[in-house]
Amino acid sequence: MAIVLSPLLAIQIIYTLHRTPSMPEPPGARKGVTGYTDAPRVRVLILGDSSAAGVGVDHQQDALSGQLVRRLVHNGWLVQWQTVAKIGARTRDTVERLRDADVDSVDVVVIGLGVNDATHLIPERRWLNETADLLDLIAEKLDDPIVLFSGFPPIGRFPAMTRPLRNLMGWRADLMDRSRQGAFADLPSVIHMPFDMPLTAAHMAMDGFHPGPEVYDKWAEVAVQAWHSAQARRPIDVDGWTA
Repeated sequence: MAIVLSPLLAIQIIYTLHRTPSMPEPPGARKGVTGYTDAPRVRVLILGDSSAAGVGVDHQQDALSGQLVRRLVHNGWLVQWQTVAKIGARTRDTVERLRDADVDSVDVVVIGLGVNDATHLIPERRWLNETADLLDLIAEKLDDPIVLFSGFPPIGRFPAMTRPLRNLMGWRADLMDRSRQGAFADLPSVIHMPFDMPLTAAHMAMDGFHPGPEVYDKWAEVAVQAWHSAQARRPIDVDGWTA
């Protein structure tokens, strides 16, 4: 769907993106093996944009990767994990980044992606085609893992956004979220995880745009629940794995 912007909205987009405080990707490991060596192993890839990279917290331990790994270990898994994510990444960028990444077969991919496509007004059909390319690459390169697509956060409630931009971006994000969910609903390995958690300024980072620790923790909880549900329908083979 094409969107025609008034000069006011175009200026607001540029202004908002440039005035939002720049926050770095937090320090900490981007890959590792965590848990008891005699536990069954699960191989996890976290893929996407600045939220997948953990922007908004002080260390990767409080980001999605740290929270997710901690929950999986607590549930009795030895977790072999890696994060492939970058600030500002759009879907087309992530396709190229994954193609070049040093990562092999995994069991589950958790994707945080789409906000930059929305704020840069990427046409919906083009974005869905790029998403299909990403899913094809995941299936081919990573041996057809379960894919957990994180739903769009409510951009319309981001403190960094002002009206009427907030209304437009919120509407567009909702539209894109429903479109992606519907477009890939028939793929048994792809699971949509709706964003269903509180979101106020207190839950977000200082820039008013990225998650804070509580949001990352809830995101990890939802991802573990979704994966356990999917894994119950499609058990993974734990024999013969090496850390």
